[in-house]
Amino acid sequence: MFWKRKQPDFNAEIEAHLQLEADQLRAEGMSPTAAQSAARRAFGNRTSAEERFYESTRWMLCDHLVRDTRFAARVLVKDPRFSTLAILGLALGIGLSTAIFALVNTAATLGADTVQDGASYVTLSSLAKGRERTLSYAEYRYYRDRTTAFQSVDCYSSRQRLVLGPVSFGAMRIDAGDVDARFVSANFLSSPGLSLALGRSFSEQEQQSAAPVAVLNFAFWKRHFAGDPGILGKTVMLNASAITLIGIAGARYAPADRTALYVPLELAPVLLPRENPLRDRDVNWLNVGARLRRGMTAHQAQAEVDVLSSALDRSQPAAPLADRVLLSGHGLHDPKRRNSFLAAALAIMAAVSMILLIACSNLANLLLARAVVRRREIGVRLSLGASRARLVSQLLVESLMLAGAGGALGLLLSQWLSRYLVVLTNPVLQWQGVDLHSDFRVVLYGVLLSLAAGLSFGLAPAITATRTDLARALHAEGLAGSMRTSAAAVWSPRNVLVVVPLAVSLMLLTGAALTVRFVQHVYLRGSAI
Repeated sequence: MFWKRKQPDFNAEIEAHLQLEADQLRAEGMSPTAAQSAARRAFGNRTSAEERFYESTRWMLCDHLVRDTRFAARVLVKDPRFSTLAILGLALGIGLSTAIFALVNTAATLGADTVQDGASYVTLSSLAKGRERTLSYAEYRYYRDRTTAFQSVDCYSSRQRLVLGPVSFGAMRIDAGDVDARFVSANFLSSPGLSLALGRSFSEQEQQSAAPVAVLNFAFWKRHFAGDPGILGKTVMLNASAITLIGIAGARYAPADRTALYVPLELAPVLLPRENPLRDRDVNWLNVGARLRRGMTAHQAQAEVDVLSSALDRSQPAAPLADRVLLSGHGLHDPKRRNSFLAAALAIMAAVSMILLIACSNLANLLLARAVVRRREIGVRLSLGASRARLVSQLLVESLMLAGAGGALGLLLSQWLSRYLVVLTNPVLQWQGVDLHSDFRVVLYGVLLSLAAGLSFGLAPAITATRTDLARALHAEGLAGSMRTSAAAVWSPRNVLVVVPLAVSLMLLTGAALTVRFVQHVYLRGSAI
């Protein structure tokens, strides 16, 4: 078969055929020299036959791709400043876009990998005068003790600023300073389904007796105690009270929380003697969550909570009345929160895509400038018989190599950016244990985005570069002449590529200004839109 034949064998067959033809012509009376010439004329173009044989024994698309990749690598290495600038710009745009997509992907596919049975975990909030608020300690105990729809009810406070006294532990010493602490119920650290890294949580008995114990946050333990397990059982001073450290929270538990310690809820009167929020019914400071009983739906639980809420309002007329106590899904398990977050994330992704568009436009402009410099090279290739399609594909391979390198670096950058975005959004979304990782969807998105970017900034310059006048390109003054006489052809797309980044930048600046005004109006002035 033809794929078993080698090039030397094919050349030997041609030589044998020519020799037989020449021998026959000599037998007919021709001279040896004339017979050889006549045999070659009768055979035709030998080089063309060898090229056809070469192409028949190979996948030419792959062969061209390998050759173009090698040539593109040499060209890019020859100009390291341009290559480095292009790769870094693409890495920033692709990395930002991929990081935002990782958040969207996590929100869209949120399930049991973040919170065990997260769909059955709901939060309770009080709706008063059209606004949601947290619950007081009295309300928390009321619903905890009377509801039958929940398997368990837990709570945690907002961050409270406390003073951690000097800590001496071996050669380690921590000076006194303010830290953030949360007052939590005994079942809070285990209710989301996440275990402690070391030690134990406090028990119900310690909760009821206000035992002076605390659990350290994992990040705080790593940062201030170098991850030393010997800190367990040690006593520290917290607001001038001796507190024993009995456990370390898991690494996946509230990874972006700046809390340093978790202490029992009933310890609040000891650590906050002037406020004592446990006695004040007007202090709404607790975030309350509950686990639905098996077989119980959120609608059924809401009906029971409505009955209990009405009974509470009648029994305590002097207390601030709530319109209703609402149940909502935990974190992004709540469809309303998830949809709001997805809408915001998609809007941010659109803005980040504009940054990538600006980078692609600038790269296309640079490639057009390089095409002017390489006009003589391209003219020589065209004059030697290269087709425009082959030259366009070769130039596209250079662009795709830049996009591939920028995409690979962008995927690595997105790993860090996605974790940083979680840190920024955690106080709003109240995520617990969200573990962002690049699954196949995120990697596929990064690869497709890199491919699209490479085609977007490489196709137009490649087509423009192959539209050249061979006579001018090969002339001694072809470079200068081509730049003068074909200025309209060169500068027309370049002008577009100058205007587009300016327009997109103006849109980004306008959107950023509107976002700042929105934040000032809603959050700083407390207004609602």
